[in-house]
Amino acid sequence: MARRRAPEPPLDPFERAARRSDPDYAQLAEAAEATPPSSWRAPRLLLMFGLLVAVAAVANGGRTPGPSLRPSCTTAAFALGSDSVTRDAPMTWSAVGPETGSVALALDSPVRPSVALLDGPTPLTGCVARGSFAFRAARGKHQVTAYLLSADGTTTAIASKQVTVV
Repeated sequence: MARRRAPEPPLDPFERAARRSDPDYAQLAEAAEATPPSSWRAPRLLLMFGLLVAVAAVANGGRTPGPSLRPSCTTAAFALGSDSVTRDAPMTWSAVGPETGSVALALDSPVRPSVALLDGPTPLTGCVARGSFAFRAARGKHQVTAYLLSADGTTTAIASKQVTVV
């Protein structure tokens, strides 16, 4: 049993004139009324972009790359990402030293780490530690000091860097 086509609605004068003047109009009208084929191109591109972003995030591992330092398990060193920063902006840092130690950063305490640390203690995994912290200090010049916290409980200042908060 064949399906019956629904009756066509009455034509307005412009459509009637178009059908009389163009013999292919009926075929074109049917093609225009048919549902367009579903395209998977746009969703596939969006999916590929999402996967690319996810792979980049996983490859980075959520780490913030700090300033470069040559890895050393014998000599402790410390570097900041910049010597000036705006208030509440992120500051990156890197430190190297013995793998059994940890690094803590303190603000304006050159002798020993204060109670309010900027970041850490962060273990020196593979003799390298990297991190980032929000610099929440008043405008002006400040000293950021890195301390090496040994496994035996001793604390040694690695280095101090002057930072200007603008």
